[in-house]
Amino acid sequence: MPTKSDSTPRSPGAVDAFAALVMVLLCAIWGFNQVAVKVASAEIPPFVQAGLRSLCAAFVVMAWCRFRGIKAFQNDGTWKAGLLAGAFFTIEFALFFEGVPRTTAARAVLFFYTAPLFIAIGAHFFVPNERMRLVHVFGLILAFAGVAVCFSDGLRAAAPASSLIGDLLCLLAAIFWGATMIAIKATRLVTIAPERTLLYQLGTSSLLLPIGLVIGESLPSSISAIPALSFAFQVVVVASATFLTFVWLMTRYDAGKLSSFIFLAPLFGVLFGWMLLGETVNAGLLAGAVLICSGIWLVNRR
Repeated sequence: MPTKSDSTPRSPGAVDAFAALVMVLLCAIWGFNQVAVKVASAEIPPFVQAGLRSLCAAFVVMAWCRFRGIKAFQNDGTWKAGLLAGAFFTIEFALFFEGVPRTTAARAVLFFYTAPLFIAIGAHFFVPNERMRLVHVFGLILAFAGVAVCFSDGLRAAAPASSLIGDLLCLLAAIFWGATMIAIKATRLVTIAPERTLLYQLGTSSLLLPIGLVIGESLPSSISAIPALSFAFQVVVVASATFLTFVWLMTRYDAGKLSSFIFLAPLFGVLFGWMLLGETVNAGLLAGAVLICSGIWLVNRR
């Protein structure tokens, strides 16, 4: 976890061994989170789940700030950038949760995980000293192709008639994921404690809870043990610890190079789905993994 002095950014550069190891761990957790969301969704509807997760995680992060002596709320002029990043973060989740039911799981993952491409493009144009070279662009495309290969069986399956709308919503969600990261990298948010940056995002995305209630979702009257544990995992581990760590990394490393590791998340998702939910694994998984790892290596070449 970052220390108090870590709120001062350093010049971004290539991802070192430490950052690479942390990103692989984060992606493994995010991949497992796909299973956790699916399990919790059996008893907690999607918008309510997303909003309640953010609300609970905000309290966890505030408790962490109090433990470490960080002022969670300061009048330092970053509120406009913070609300902008929070709005992008909220729209991302709203679009994704609306898009997933309208298309196949494989197509949703494919379009949503175009996000590293948009992060790299945004950083190239809006973040000083983070311009991508042609070899890095090729590496991103190669890694994205690896994701497509991993989900090739699902992509060949028949899609619902409304899949085009679902695909578009998931693609827009990826764009807003990228916009969230660039809003952090290109503004004064990069200079403040990552805990405070994350609180902007969690506080704003908590609005998905009342939105869910307005559109007809409801809070569960009771919840069984496994969905409850899955939800708790999302709150404490995913929305609190991993999101905080990722924001911290984004303030210290090149956004395009760091985000290339995100392509590993759907790969881990497939593996955990196979191990824990008995889902099928296609023959292209190994080939996809090779492409993803090769692409990440190219992106992070010095």
